[in-house]
Amino acid sequence: MRYETKVFIAILLVVAVGLSIVNFLGLTYLRLALEEGLEREINYLKRLYPQVGTPPHIVISEDPLPPEGFTVSAYTGKYFIFLKKDYVKDRLRGLAFLLLLWDAFLIISLSLLLRRTLLRYMGRERELKDLFHALLMTVTHRIGNFISVQKLNVELLGEDRRALRLRESLRKLEGDYTRLLETLLNIQKGGEVGKERLDIRSLVVSTLSGNRKEVRLILNLREGVFVDMNPIYGEILIQSLLENALKYARSFVHVKLCRTKDDRPLLLIRND
Repeated sequence: MRYETKVFIAILLVVAVGLSIVNFLGLTYLRLALEEGLEREINYLKRLYPQVGTPPHIVISEDPLPPEGFTVSAYTGKYFIFLKKDYVKDRLRGLAFLLLLWDAFLIISLSLLLRRTLLRYMGRERELKDLFHALLMTVTHRIGNFISVQKLNVELLGEDRRALRLRESLRKLEGDYTRLLETLLNIQKGGEVGKERLDIRSLVVSTLSGNRKEVRLILNLREGVFVDMNPIYGEILIQSLLENALKYARSFVHVKLCRTKDDRPLLLIRND
């Protein structure tokens, strides 16, 4: 079942349950009000009958035998007051049927409106998602071409020291590019972004190994610190933090990896 269908059904269920609770409370209050009204009406007739008439659901007679469909409700000493059977239930049944019609109308109207809104929203989201994927695939394709050209240029430089550094940088860039492309393809196919157990110390060391800025590195990296997350997210996050720290450092960068008192991973980065 698609996600939007689940949301649609869940909202309708919540609305239906909410209306049912409101209707139940309303009918309960109305039943109590009708019973109190009948009690006041009978007390009123006890005092004033026969000076006043009786409503259709009440019959007053000196005969103790109730008419068909009525039951004894009170006795004044001279007159018997008979109340129509199921009077309260009939009133509640009529109101409940009316409420049911209104609830059905509201739920159907809400479902049509909600379905239209969801379809429109999901359609726009799908279009933006397709456009985003197309742009990403275009960019990654160009990056792949750029890496291929640069690898060829580095090979032409031979075994020079600078060429070796460029070759190592291109190797890391190609690895990051390959993993990013695999993640994008998996997302485009509807798959989930998987999580892996990342060694934070290895990521920090790997990122700092490509540093070419002349700054002093102070490393206090505890071993055995792992985090379960998507590797692409983890690498991007740590690389961004360390690269910014190196970029704006004047003489040193201090990186500390440890755990808090409640055994949570903690990465501290500071510079001057």
